[in-house]
Parts: sequence; C-alpha cells; structure tokens
Amino acid sequence: MNPHYNHFYTHQRPWVTLKTAMSLDGKTNAAGDARTLISNQASYADSQRLRSQFQALLIGERTLTIDDPQLTVRLLAMAHPPVRLIVLNTSAVARERRILRETTGETWLLCRQASASDTSLQALPNVEVRIGDWTPAAISELCVQQGWQSLLVEGGAHLQADFVAANLIDEWVSYIAPTIIGGAGLPAVMGAVPSEQLAFEQPTLKWLGTDLRLRAVRKGVE
Repeated sequence: MNPHYNHFYTHQRPWVTLKTAMSLDGKTNAAGDARTLISNQASYADSQRLRSQFQALLIGERTLTIDDPQLTVRLLAMAHPPVRLIVLNTSAVARERRILRETTGETWLLCRQASASDTSLQALPNVEVRIGDWTPAAISELCVQQGWQSLLVEGGAHLQADFVAANLIDEWVSYIAPTIIGGAGLPAVMGAVPSEQLAFEQPTLKWLGTDLRLRAVRKGVE
C-alpha cells in the first residue's frame, strides 16, 4: 500500500526515483544554455501528479540556472508539499531565482562551499542553507535524518548520473516525446558509470497524448 514507507524503514534510506523528459534519441536538452521544451501538456500534468507522491524533490545547479523552476505541485493543493532540495557550488547561484520566492513548503540549498550570501538567504522564510560534500550518499542520509521517505531526482543529467553510479536508484520514470534533438544535445544520466549493470522489472507504459511514459522499478526492490 505504501512502498515508500516500507522501503524507508526496511533499508534505512529513501525510495529514490529518477525522472526524465527525453527525445527519441535519449536527449534531455539541446546543446547550449537555453531550456528545451520536450514534453506535451499531458506529460506535464502527469509529472505534477508524480511530484505530489514524493516528500522531497532534488535538482542540481545547471537545472536551476537554465530552467529556473519553482518545483511546486501546481495542479492540486497539498497540506504538506514536497521539500525542494538544490545542490549548488555556493548559495549565491540561487539569488534572484523564482524558487526562493516560493513560500509553500521548504527550500534547502545544499552547497559545497560557504558564501557571503548564506546568512541573508538563511534568513528568508522556509529556506535552509547547508554546507557539505553533497554526494548521493550524503543526500540520502540527510533524507533519513529529516524523515523524508521518498526522493524524486528531477535533474540534471550529471546529478542523476551520480545517483546511478552510486547504485542509489529504485525507480526510473521517463516521458518520451516523438522528436529527435540530435547533435551535441545533453543525454540522460550523462556520464553514469555504475559499478554493476542495473536490472529493472518489466516497464509499464502509458500513452499521454503523443508522449509515452515509461516506468520501471529495480529488480529486488521492496
């Protein structure tokens, strides 16, 4: 009935899902520093429902600077919206970003280095600044400490690759659009080198208009 809860207390770590929106050739963004819109509106609505099922959402610095996301669940009201986690080099990168203006739920800036902006950002409502070596294992441990039973890693490709390489992935959800980006576009889980082949159960497929949602759970995950 509640796989996230069961997994959290069985394995003492959060259930981790990687979510991607990609083209037929496996690209998540075109080359360059502009955001590439890939998915259709049906996929967008479905991804909003997916967000609502998790206690914490995670993105990296490149996703923050290129997409400037709000990381909110906008299609339904939630008494306890997911916590927003962003891995950054310094908190200064987050200044003037839309995510800091969100007052529904908490925003945690997971910074690798201290910055002069830490104190002022920490003083904002619902903002927490933490300094550390934010590896996937460290992020997972933070989730355990805070009681966040599920983590949705929304981007970017390098951060997701780190979770794959660390063998900290329980589920994969992809929204695949009937388009080809080609060229030097950014592939999903860029640079992932897992220590072993990651095997999944047979995926479930769902059409969302012209897009296809693929969901797969790791073999042996409880």
